[in-house]
Amino acid sequence: MRRGVCAIAVCGVLALPGCVGITDPATNVGQTTARLNAHGRTDDISAHFYFRYANQEADLPTAAAKRTPTRTIPAHRPDNGEFGYFGENVTGLSPGRNYFFELCGGDDKPGAPDWCGGRQRFFTEPSSNQDSVTGGMTAGAIVFIVRFKAASGPQGQNADGWFEFRNPRNGAGDFDARITCLEVEGSRAAMGLVIQGSNGSTSGLIVTLTDGGPGGTDTIGSAAGDVPPDCAEANFDNQQGAYSSTLVARDVP
Repeated sequence: MRRGVCAIAVCGVLALPGCVGITDPATNVGQTTARLNAHGRTDDISAHFYFRYANQEADLPTAAAKRTPTRTIPAHRPDNGEFGYFGENVTGLSPGRNYFFELCGGDDKPGAPDWCGGRQRFFTEPSSNQDSVTGGMTAGAIVFIVRFKAASGPQGQNADGWFEFRNPRNGAGDFDARITCLEVEGSRAAMGLVIQGSNGSTSGLIVTLTDGGPGGTDTIGSAAGDVPPDCAEANFDNQQGAYSSTLVARDVP
C-alpha cells in the first residue's frame, strides 16, 4: 500500500491508493447479537482490520470497549480493484441498548499505525421484560419528521435509546439525541432527551407520545426539561396529531 496507512471513513468512498475501509450499518440486530459490517480493499501489500464496539461512544478508544478478532486481508483484494464486503458477528449484547462501533485497521507493515473511524450506531431489540417505544411520526405546522427507539425496565430503570428530529424543508433545528429516561403507561409514553448544542451546551427535552390505537390518531408533544430530564414531569395536555406515524408503545406489567 503506497500510502502506508489505512484510510477509514463512513458513508462514502475514498478514491485513494492504499487500503480503504468504510463502515456500513449493522445488520441482523437482535436482543443480544448483531453483525458489524464494512467494505474496503487493499493495494500492493496486505492489511488487517477489527471492529471495536461499546454501549458508550466515549468508551470506544479505551480499554472498556470490546473488539472483534483481528483479521488479515491479503494484498490486491478484491483483485478487480472494486470493494469487498466483510463483517463480524458479535454476541453478549444487552437488550434494548444503544451500541456504537467503528472499524480499525492498518497496513501489515512494520511501524504502520492503526487507524479507527467511521462510527455507526445501532439499537438492540428490547426483551419481553422491558417497556419500550418505537416508531416515527410526521407532524407540525412546519412539517417535521421524528424517529425513535427506546427501552427501559418496567419502572423506567436503565432507560436507553435514541431520537432523531428532521426538518426536511431546510434542515433547521435537526438533531440526534440519546434518550435518558422513559416512562410508559398503557398507550402513553414520555421520553427524556439530552441535546448537545454545536457550542458544547446541553439542553433537556421531554417528548410525550400517545398511541391512538386502531383507527385513531397518534399524538406527540414536547416541553423543555432539566438536564438530565425527569420523565415523571411529563405533561400530555398539549399534544398535536401526527399526519402519519408508526408508533408502538409496550407497557410491561
